[in-house]
Amino acid sequence: MDTIKTAGRLGAAQLGAAIVAATNLPNPNDLTFTAPIRRDGNGWTTSIDLPDKAADLLANEPDRLAATLNRAAGTVEATREDWPPNPRHLTLQIADEPHWPADDSLDVPQKDVHTAFGLSYSNYLVVPRTLLQSMPEFWQHRFVTLLDELYAAFAHVEQANNYIVTAATECTYSDLSDRDMAVLGVTRPDTPDGDDEDADVYYDRDGTEHEPEDRVLTPAPGGDPVPHYTRGRTYIEPRI
Repeated sequence: MDTIKTAGRLGAAQLGAAIVAATNLPNPNDLTFTAPIRRDGNGWTTSIDLPDKAADLLANEPDRLAATLNRAAGTVEATREDWPPNPRHLTLQIADEPHWPADDSLDVPQKDVHTAFGLSYSNYLVVPRTLLQSMPEFWQHRFVTLLDELYAAFAHVEQANNYIVTAATECTYSDLSDRDMAVLGVTRPDTPDGDDEDADVYYDRDGTEHEPEDRVLTPAPGGDPVPHYTRGRTYIEPRI
């Protein structure tokens, strides 16, 4: 079988032959491509149907296909969709390079979560769903796997069921307009004429006192500039 070059096109005949060999499929006609082979980020993606036994083998041992394609371990992912359930149906992701560094000693930038937040005082990370679903599918699979690990690791910790997320802009309390103050519930103390001792004090809706230079978030004019995810249909081309 010809080696599939990274720079060359991955054809159905080449990939089909590799799948048949990797799964020991007795009848090549039992393999069906249900989607075209297309470029997806730094790799290729397609969907296939296989007999149950062959589908199980490929889903559990995707490196068998990588080896048949003369590619490095970790370059192939074969996943089943949760809904609608179909044990015969697989989505294939075939990357040009392994998804994960094989050796932690490789010169890959390492950054912990606290460092990634920089000098921000943010307690949460907010990422638009539209942008996440616009990344290549193999990237999405890695991301969701990490989320699943995170949720499993802290399943024992009580957490809020929901959060309110609103697009906002940052300013100082002294920059708030009368409308902003009304929306946010911010007040200033009533002071007698000529008494400026407390004139530069602000109180939020919880009664917490703030200085004029303290930072505050106000609703962003026009709302969120990132469009709605529209049930997974919205796509914004990533620059990668």
